[in-house]
Parts: sequence; C-alpha cells; structure tokens
Amino acid sequence: MVVCMDIYNSYVTAIAELAGYSSDVMCFAAEVGKDNGEKRYVIAADAAYRGWRGAAEVLITFSEGDEYVVSCLSCGEDIYIWPSPEDDKLLAYRSDPVFHAEQESISITPSQAIRDNELVVLQQLCSDIGESRLMRHIPYLAGQVSCPSCGASCQIWPGLTNMYES
Repeated sequence: MVVCMDIYNSYVTAIAELAGYSSDVMCFAAEVGKDNGEKRYVIAADAAYRGWRGAAEVLITFSEGDEYVVSCLSCGEDIYIWPSPEDDKLLAYRSDPVFHAEQESISITPSQAIRDNELVVLQQLCSDIGESRLMRHIPYLAGQVSCPSCGASCQIWPGLTNMYES
C-alpha cells in the first residue's frame, strides 16, 4: 500500500508541475512550422489536461480536420461531416462520401456566437498558436444541421463529444 501511495503522490506532483509548462508549450507550438495537425495535438493535450475527454478525443480522432463523424442525438445514426473542397466550409452527408460520392450535401448552420465554453477556449487556443483549419471549423462544429436520417435538428459538438463521454 505504501508503494501505491508513493506512485500516486508522485503522479499528482508531476501533473501539477506539468501545468506550469502549458504557456511554454503554447508558445513553442505557435513558433514551430505551419503543420495544423501537430498544433491540433497540442490543443488536444490541453483539452485532456482540462478534463475535457470528449473534446480531446475528437481532436485526436479527427486530427487532420478532413472529416468528422457525428452521432445524431435523436436517432443515433451517423452524420458524416466533410470540408467543402472549394472553401473548407463543413458540409454534412448521410453516408460516408468516400463510398457514396454522388450524394447531395446538407448545409450546416454555423454558430454566429459560440457559447460552449470548450469551443470558446479551443478557438482562443487556435488563435494563439495559429491552428487555422480548426479555427475555420469551430463555428461549424458549434453549429447545427438537420439529421439526414431523421430530420431532427442536431447540435454538432454534443453529437461529436457524446461518443467519447462515459
């Protein structure tokens, strides 16, 4: 039992010390290259440290921002979200566009005023370190879409993060 307490105490101390380096990590991320994927991993680590498991998992799972899969909170069906090749706006699809390229896209209504605390912080981190792609996607991730399966209005961020909360 003493060994377990020692390991636990060392872990808690290390995590507390790590918090002191977060601004240094953000400064480093802002200065190195233009790789949005690497910067997204830094933001994911920050989200995980804040205890935002769903947000961290979304950022790791969809690290390139080239696709997202949302679960409709009404019917449970997947909604496939992809950036438009023309302007990088996010669009929704009933089926995975890789296998069903001929399907029509559904417009996502981006949020004009982001109220979700996680997304507000993530947007600020994107701005701070220059992660431009996620920055462009956040209004859409904070937005809503009509589910292509059941027609219900679906909030995208809760549909994304809900898959990882448990």
